[in-house]
Amino acid sequence: MKFDLLIRHCADLGIDVEYSDLGPRHGEYWHDNSLIRLNKHNRADQMLSALAHEVGHALWSETGRTANCS
Repeated sequence: MKFDLLIRHCADLGIDVEYSDLGPRHGEYWHDNSLIRLNKHNRADQMLSALAHEVGHALWSETGRTANCS
């Protein structure tokens, strides 16, 4: 439920969310593309926390990729 709300919030902010193999990283935010990438291998709890973390980067307009936040 919370995850779905965050996904909708991303859409409202114009941020795309996609899932891919990010190796050891749980997620990353690309400012130039308004894109959050989440590791498709995350557990549900990791998916929620990674998405919330990356939305935080988006709201603070940080650039580039985030560091590993495991």
